[in-house]
Amino acid sequence: EAIKVVSGRERPFGDRCPHQPPRDADCRKDDRNLSFVSGHATLAAAGTGVACRFALERRAFGASPWARIAPCALGIASALTAGTLRMASDRHWTTDVLVGFGVGALVGAFDTPGPLEWLSVEKRDAEGRLSSRGMLLPLAREGRLGAQWTMVY
Repeated sequence: EAIKVVSGRERPFGDRCPHQPPRDADCRKDDRNLSFVSGHATLAAAGTGVACRFALERRAFGASPWARIAPCALGIASALTAGTLRMASDRHWTTDVLVGFGVGALVGAFDTPGPLEWLSVEKRDAEGRLSSRGMLLPLAREGRLGAQWTMVY
């Protein structure tokens, strides 16, 4: 959002807005000059990057080739659809969407593990599927502060 404010790039429909008081609803909106970079494309690509990383590296959806490729393919198709619809609705220029894809994909693919990720242990079966996971988590209850070990089988 900060990039949008700093760049102040006019949305594609802006050239249709007259310089006198606007009659079109889009021309009256406060976001008329907030085109660059497409937040929808950025979020869609970030989600795709996370899904692909979990599918390919962590095998979160299974170890078969289909279970590893399908989440990426579906994510990419969804992100491309979101970007195309943003351009078709005259809300963003092509460059807004392409830069959004780039930023989102980088954030999604290289997202760092959570702060407690290093306190976890994973056990995988012979096929590489996740069979159990344990994690040390903070615990706060009335009058108590500590940690708890959580296991998922």
